Amino acid sequence: MILNNDNTYKGELYKSLKLDEYSSVELPFLEQLSQLGWNNNSNQVIELNLSQTPEQSFRNSFSEVVLLPKLRDSVKKINPFLTEVQMDEVVRRIRTFDRNSLIENNQKVLDLLLENTTVSRNEITGEQSPTVRYIDFDTLENNTFTAISQFKLAIPGTDHHIIPDIVLFVNGLPLVVVEAKSPKVKEPIPEAIDQLMRYSEQRGDTGEGNKELFYYNQFIVTTCRSEAKFGTITTHIPKHFYRWTDPYPKTLNELAHGQS
Repeated sequence: MILNNDNTYKGELYKSLKLDEYSSVELPFLEQLSQLGWNNNSNQVIELNLSQTPEQSFRNSFSEVVLLPKLRDSVKKINPFLTEVQMDEVVRRIRTFDRNSLIENNQKVLDLLLENTTVSRNEITGEQSPTVRYIDFDTLENNTFTAISQFKLAIPGTDHHIIPDIVLFVNGLPLVVVEAKSPKVKEPIPEAIDQLMRYSEQRGDTGEGNKELFYYNQFIVTTCRSEAKFGTITTHIPKHFYRWTDPYPKTLNELAHGQS
């Protein structure tokens, strides 16, 4: 009977912490993204719940980590000369991996994002080997920004899922993963870091995460409202994470939740 009561208590405590996590950390984070332009024109901030369907996040299944319609639309906007066949090839390159190594696959994606790729010919101008870009670093408006909370993702080889708190997509590619924790948790930042290590299967165990999500990752964020830290997939311990102190281009006084 004591065990049952204890389990009930823990269950209620967990629900309380999750509610506080949402209202105190996740929601202000999403609101700040909206203020920065992530929720206008073709950009979106999407809040999902546990009963979500893949279609709500532009996917055909929970196994997909890339928002394919967003990727295709953005690449076409940035590179309007691409034919459908060329588009298929360009998209395939950034979604296909020959290795099982998290670091090597992450490096491959980074190289494609920074060094770009090519196709054989621009069928409009006749140019040979024209450059094809996945992200337009020169014209911000040519890119699509999508923030999704509670991004449900299948754990390969199991019937289970991980649900990162917030994933930030640029042109359909999941470049940032955010893990939020209630400020009432005893050690929120270390706990969030451990969860990110589990999601990326860097704790030595398999079958507890989805490495493919982190093939595209450029940095990870841990936050508990009063503090935020960021690192990369190779940042494994709290002291190596860098504290995020400046909400540029906003100031703390401009944030509705900045001084509370």
